[in-house]
Amino acid sequence: MNDEYFWIYQHTYSVARIDRSKHILAFFVRDTYDELDNDIVQIDSRADIVIFSNNVFTAKIDLMQKFFGFEKFIRVGAQKTIEILSEMDIVIGLEKITALENHKRLTNSKKLLKAKNSPVLKMEKNDLLNKLQNHARYKTMLKFEDNHIVITSQKDALAFVKMLNDDIVRSELTGQEYDSSSKSILDEE
Repeated sequence: MNDEYFWIYQHTYSVARIDRSKHILAFFVRDTYDELDNDIVQIDSRADIVIFSNNVFTAKIDLMQKFFGFEKFIRVGAQKTIEILSEMDIVIGLEKITALENHKRLTNSKKLLKAKNSPVLKMEKNDLLNKLQNHARYKTMLKFEDNHIVITSQKDALAFVKMLNDDIVRSELTGQEYDSSSKSILDEE
């Protein structure tokens, strides 16, 4: 496939079938009608997935997961993030993050996948640790020991993933801190 072509995919469900028991379906052939022996599928005006060049556009993530192996893509990306963390040697208790990725639901795996390309993971280890230990929120949210971040619980692991995704931001206008993934205001320290 190249930039000159695109694909549109529409998933058909059984309700999109035009049932012959309720409709007469026929083709006009010469001067008579030939009745169809089978049900036909109704094509709608919506597109569930559009593929253009190397890009996939969809709002139907559940469809991608169920029929196109998207869950595997998410899990492989999340595992790559864990490998990067292992190579950085920045975490004690990496198995807690691995447990997040292994959870049946994909919520945490998606967060780890997002973190794979985080600018936080591109920082120098000592620089990152120094900034975290001096950050108003992270210095109390995370635990530090011997030039590492210590993860002892799932709560610690979730806080660490939030940090990887750089989800906590401070408004220059109000000075208020926000969870940027949901725009919910965080409590004062």
